[in-house]
Amino acid sequence: MQVLLLGATGVIGQLLIPDLLEAGHTLTLYARSPQNLPKAVRSDQRVTIVRGELLDSDALLRALDGVDAVVSALGPDLFPPPGNPISKTYSIIMGHMRTLGIKRIIALGTVSIPDSNDQRDIPLWLSKQLMRILSPRYLAEILAIGDVVRSEGADLDWTIVRCPWLTNGTTGQYQAGYKGDGKRRISLERAGYAAFIMDELRDRKWVKKAPMISLSTKTHTD
Repeated sequence: MQVLLLGATGVIGQLLIPDLLEAGHTLTLYARSPQNLPKAVRSDQRVTIVRGELLDSDALLRALDGVDAVVSALGPDLFPPPGNPISKTYSIIMGHMRTLGIKRIIALGTVSIPDSNDQRDIPLWLSKQLMRILSPRYLAEILAIGDVVRSEGADLDWTIVRCPWLTNGTTGQYQAGYKGDGKRRISLERAGYAAFIMDELRDRKWVKKAPMISLSTKTHTD
């Protein structure tokens, strides 16, 4: 499978690259600063690199050439620029996907994105209210990502992966479900997000769904 990875130079992107290659995928990496990729990645014959900015429609179209699935490690900074550029980038990408006949996209989100399967969860509700106070633009961008992927990707095979607080642990453990079911935790290792992506590309268990994934005491449980 040819996979377009967005946010390839970030921490999660760097975790995903070797996992995707080891699984036998070929990669297109979309990056604003390709020089920040490891030399071994830049010289790998299985990797195509496209330089581009968010909202660069022409560059994004080039990056989608020959792609079978889009995986995103894009997330806003705590104090992002105004105008929701990431959600607008998703809109551009999904428009191009529709034109090119590409169906599969997995987007990074947070637990602030609501879902009809959620139940009340006080700690996660409080974290959302804290973010509303600390960085309204961050929360607006996150909510816009959920809205855009669901509405403009209605005819695509999308998955929104809703993450809680991300940590740098390396076990790769996760559990997937919904808020308020008594099983979710308030943190997730970035390696756990990478592990979920690998499983979901293979299994397609969460197509047109928005699971919350979090740290687990067991590996890859639901």
